[in-house]
Amino acid sequence: MKLYAETDSTVHVTGRRNGAAVNDNERIDNTIESFSLSHGLNYALGDIVYRWQPGHRGQDFLGHLEPYVGVGLGAAIPHVESNVNGEFHEEYQLHGPGVEALAGMNIALTHHIGLMFEYKFTYANLDSLDIPGGSIEVTPLTHHLVTGLTFSF
Repeated sequence: MKLYAETDSTVHVTGRRNGAAVNDNERIDNTIESFSLSHGLNYALGDIVYRWQPGHRGQDFLGHLEPYVGVGLGAAIPHVESNVNGEFHEEYQLHGPGVEALAGMNIALTHHIGLMFEYKFTYANLDSLDIPGGSIEVTPLTHHLVTGLTFSF
């Protein structure tokens, strides 16, 4: 997933700038020319998935369906790119936790090939992303719809 800041937006800013305390609402582009996670907000998660077969595999209509649900927990690894007061910086950073919840359906088309549909919700705690001269907080809550072919052997 990729994130791009709308730098013409106004946000609440706290901390210190040039030695002076800051606690006010400001346009982002007053300080930050650009901020993105354009190479992605990546996750390294361990998932627990429960699958079940409502019918007899391959013998009846319900036997072609395999619903599943799952949860995952792990690290969020954003690739941070920022330009602050003319200073550009980019790097991968390790943060977390990263969390996901998912639900889906695999539909067997043949004995080895299926079609899957999945909904996934993800959350990442990115409370102190390093940018030149400070840090930024982002709390992405995202929804994903996924589809694809599955191969079973």
